[in-house]
Amino acid sequence: NVNDECHVCGGDGSSCSGSVTLSFSNIDGNAGTAEIYMENDVAIAGFQFVINDSPNYLDIISISGGSSADYGFTVSSSENGTILGFTLTGTNIPAGSGDLLVATFENNNNDQTFDLCLSDPVFSDADANGVSVTLGACVEMDFSSSLPGDLNDDGLVNVLDVVVLVNIVLGQAEQDPAGDLNSDGLINVLDVVILVNIILGG
Repeated sequence: NVNDECHVCGGDGSSCSGSVTLSFSNIDGNAGTAEIYMENDVAIAGFQFVINDSPNYLDIISISGGSSADYGFTVSSSENGTILGFTLTGTNIPAGSGDLLVATFENNNNDQTFDLCLSDPVFSDADANGVSVTLGACVEMDFSSSLPGDLNDDGLVNVLDVVVLVNIVLGQAEQDPAGDLNSDGLINVLDVVILVNIILGG
């Protein structure tokens, strides 16, 4: 027998291709967001996977944040849950661990509880070699706990949430999809007015 490129006698070259563990981390039903956590021992140049929801009423409406944004990846998604990310600049995600991205979902049904599962992963190293992927367990996303206007997730809607929303409008706090109270895709003074009316019982 001869050694493969990984210096394994009789090996097939797969033992040094690196590995990735992909799992869910923080799930926020109030904001409709799921953070996807990645542990990788080799630099990643591209990734593809599917987030399945059951029952199938959730649509992915945005992908943001995480190491994929930090390293300038081009990331696309389809409503059915396929997520595709790759580098156009040659800047790979280095070996390490942390949130890969945050997926934001829209609930198109009266069902409030959904199971989210990861499937069909394809990850590439810098040389376009496939990387072995281990997937984490399925998780539950519960929209029933979401309270319109509860931007600080304390179970109450009050002036604290107004301050959070005003800070978002002024660009002094991170965007939060839960702040778009009129669902127009923007967070602005109109949403502040709606939140004040909610508090005043209007």
